[in-house]
Amino acid sequence: MPRRGLVAGPDFETFRRRYFTPVEVAQHNQPDDLWVSYLGSVYDLTPLAQKHKGDLLLKPIVEVAGQDISHWFDPKTKDVSSAWCWVCVCVCVCGGGSTGK
Repeated sequence: MPRRGLVAGPDFETFRRRYFTPVEVAQHNQPDDLWVSYLGSVYDLTPLAQKHKGDLLLKPIVEVAGQDISHWFDPKTKDVSSAWCWVCVCVCVCGGGSTGK
C-alpha cells in the first residue's frame, strides 16, 4: 500500500543543478575549460576558446576565465558597455554558449 504524502525525490544520477557558486565557476579557468558568469547566468565559453585558440581577440576572455564579468555589461539594459563591445561581438558571433546550467 502506498504511503500518503510522500513524493519521489529527484534522481540524483541525472539531476542537473540550475545554479553554480562563484567557487564552482572559478574552477573552470583554463582555455580548455572556460566558464564565465555575468548578470546571473553561467556561460561555457570552452568551444569559443578552442575554435579561436591563439587569436589575440580572445585574450581578454581567457584572462577572465572562471570569473564574473557583469561589470562589462549595463545591468539595466543588459547591453555590453562600449569599452567591451568588441569582446561581446566575438562571443556572440563566434559561438560562445550558455551552459544552460
